[in-house]
Amino acid sequence: MSMSLKAVFITMLAGLMLGMVPSFDNANQHELYGNLTQSVRCLVCQNQSVADSSSPFAAGIRQRIAKMVAEGKSSEYIEQTLVEHYGEKVLFRPAKDGRMWLLWYGPFVLLVFLGGYVWVRQK
Repeated sequence: MSMSLKAVFITMLAGLMLGMVPSFDNANQHELYGNLTQSVRCLVCQNQSVADSSSPFAAGIRQRIAKMVAEGKSSEYIEQTLVEHYGEKVLFRPAKDGRMWLLWYGPFVLLVFLGGYVWVRQK
């Protein structure tokens, strides 16, 4: 069993024990629900997924995800809907756009330019 499948299984088992996982028509919907609840961040808790959180906010997000999964919505649609409502920070894996590259690599580029400037000024 792969690691993500284990996480989905554990999440769903814990949820069933607590009566929090809705019933779906097929195993694909169960897997989609588990994957989404693991990849969506609880904005109330400190770096927890909505699957792991017991906050009312996380419960509401889980219900919203379950409703969209039951309606047959795709993973991309559900993630986009949540991003539109809560912002990029709701996802553990934010989109890879220009802002992200600037955030991660900008300081290194700046350091190289400053090093080059200092080196040229010393000559």
